[in-house]
Amino acid sequence: MKNLHGDYYLNGNWMIEFSRATPIGGTLLYYQRGAEGDSVPETIIGRGPTTEPLVVELISQEPNQGVEYEYYLPNGQSRQGHYWSYGACLTLGGVSIDKSDPNSVEALAGQTIVLPCRVSPPPSSTITVEWRRDGVPLSTHRHHQQPNGSLLVGPVMKSDSGWFLCLATRQRERDHRYIYLSVSEGPSELAPTSLPKHVQSPKFSIEHSSSSSVEMRSGQTARLPCAIIPPSALDSVSIQWTKDGRTLSDSRSIQHSDGTLTIGPLKSDDSGVYTCTAASLHQLEQRQLQLRVQADLQITTAPNNIRVPEGSTALLPCVVSGDNVSIGWSRNGVPVRPDGRDILLSSDGGLILNKVKASDEGSYTCNAYTGIYSVSATAE
Repeated sequence: MKNLHGDYYLNGNWMIEFSRATPIGGTLLYYQRGAEGDSVPETIIGRGPTTEPLVVELISQEPNQGVEYEYYLPNGQSRQGHYWSYGACLTLGGVSIDKSDPNSVEALAGQTIVLPCRVSPPPSSTITVEWRRDGVPLSTHRHHQQPNGSLLVGPVMKSDSGWFLCLATRQRERDHRYIYLSVSEGPSELAPTSLPKHVQSPKFSIEHSSSSSVEMRSGQTARLPCAIIPPSALDSVSIQWTKDGRTLSDSRSIQHSDGTLTIGPLKSDDSGVYTCTAASLHQLEQRQLQLRVQADLQITTAPNNIRVPEGSTALLPCVVSGDNVSIGWSRNGVPVRPDGRDILLSSDGGLILNKVKASDEGSYTCNAYTGIYSVSATAE
């Protein structure tokens, strides 16, 4: 048995053949076991309330069909489960949860929030993610698992406060993390209670007529729409934006009263999948938009006017900054095509002319383009 930091408090193994009591997180735990070969099962009994979540690990030295366990809570209720255990066995591929995300989330009642649990590799037919609270799997009502394993919860209530467990499984490999959700009362909690009991929140939808793919350049400001239909339903809807499954925290991201998200000035790493989640007490809708941010397209080293002796080599530089940039050259408006011998392109986009002759004279233009954007520079 260990705490969330991985510190072992109680280790039941064949080296311990006596009963012992250990204080853990405010609870006094009594460990008991019979002698080897005895039919008396291993038992851990706790007295007093626990002040921190604890992890019980059941491990065997050889692969088996799993270990059945049962534990009793102080209120007399019991919980049963099945914990797959493993020991000295080889498994191909594993599963892990990113522990760099915060292990606590604060929210106001009525908001929709994301409990981060980014699983690698992502959930699939062979990788499952299960969310639990107080040992009980969560219902799909108000709880929606995201593609990366994180959990969307909303609208939250004060009673949602507590420890949540994210458990990722891949065959016999497992990883887990605990996240504490703290919900405070806020103005949003008062709105639903002001409605008569027989009146439900109006049904709504998210407008999907605009393109789900947005392409912008660095330095610009992006507007990602999340229009609620009908607009009158906005009063009873909570809107939350996430990027790649994570809550937005950058001050450059502003959510407006109509649900629109503006981001600016844009950076290259703002590219990603943005999800607008709209939730009421009885409904949840989502829309995803792909934002692609192209780095600012610039010619940082432009070709300059040069004179070279006939028969020598001429180098016209053209260094460009940007993402996925294509470079082409033209002479007096006619495309110049490399032939691998007398006309070459350098790795950074420059034009190399070998054995120049009088007919090579003219105005040379470097054309750089990416997507719908282009820049050019000319030299003679």
